Amino acid sequence: MRFMENKLYFTTQPVVVLDDYRQFKVGFYELLLRDSTTNRFPGQAFFDAISEEDGNEEFLDFSEQQIRVVLQQHDNSDISINLETIQLGYERTYRFLEDVKDIANHVILEITEREYSGQDHALIQFIRYAKRQGFRILLDDVDTHKHINSCVMSRLGIDGVKFSHQMVQQLPFQEVKQRLEQFQEEHQDDDVVMIVEGVNDQRQLEKLFDVGISYQQGFFFSPPNSLGR
Repeated sequence: MRFMENKLYFTTQPVVVLDDYRQFKVGFYELLLRDSTTNRFPGQAFFDAISEEDGNEEFLDFSEQQIRVVLQQHDNSDISINLETIQLGYERTYRFLEDVKDIANHVILEITEREYSGQDHALIQFIRYAKRQGFRILLDDVDTHKHINSCVMSRLGIDGVKFSHQMVQQLPFQEVKQRLEQFQEEHQDDDVVMIVEGVNDQRQLEKLFDVGISYQQGFFFSPPNSLGR
């Protein structure tokens, strides 16, 4: 099965860091998987592919190649890549960490915890292993998916969390603010970076900055940029 060939590709989008003057610079680049027909995330076709070991292996082979391309293009900036929980149970995913261990200080693993996974043990085991190898860990879409509790998050040394673009774009800002402040309160003693996706204008940038969100991502800063297309 070669589901990657001529069907899927990666784009990059920066996650920026704002300073005290609300000026921003790139913190790292996220790799975003896209379907060449729709130019959107491939959804079920991708989930079906990684549900089998061969598909997962092909995805990780392609991912390693693209990570190294991006690092060359962006002068050794940091890169994040998304992993679904189901992938954490495969031996090949552990070997992927070994394959890119030489650049672990530039690679951030974004793990999406979907409710259907039912693999909490595999998640915790994988995070512990990845942290020992020198990778940083982000938990993705913590506002829409079940995520490990604050005590476990602290013990595992989670480096950051991402709040989805749906939260910013679909909810009244007062509710967004409450969710962010609740998370800040729960993790006030932890060194956890909070990143909000879906920032599309200056007003959103400023509102989020005013509640302590200096890491932001969205079309306001840059649209995704294609690799090798």
